[in-house]
Amino acid sequence: MIQNERATECLRVRLSKRNNFSLKDAFQYTDSASNDNLLSAEDIRNMLAEHGFFATERELNSIMKKFDKDGDMKISYAEFVDELSPKIINNMS
Repeated sequence: MIQNERATECLRVRLSKRNNFSLKDAFQYTDSASNDNLLSAEDIRNMLAEHGFFATERELNSIMKKFDKDGDMKISYAEFVDELSPKIINNMS
């Protein structure tokens, strides 16, 4: 589990350093089907499928559990940003 968290944090740091990456754009892209400013498991499933990854129900549930801090089964922009923003600032890249 610790190794997984470290890998996740490294990904967060790498994304934050990309000049052309925008969390807002990533959120809007994922929300493009429903366009309700909230991400559902179906929004996540569709976005992943568009990129060739077909998530199982278990994987989708894990993603939702990780991102959905208030437990409403929707991911708000604030929850999205919170989960994808670096937690530890150091030289993990």
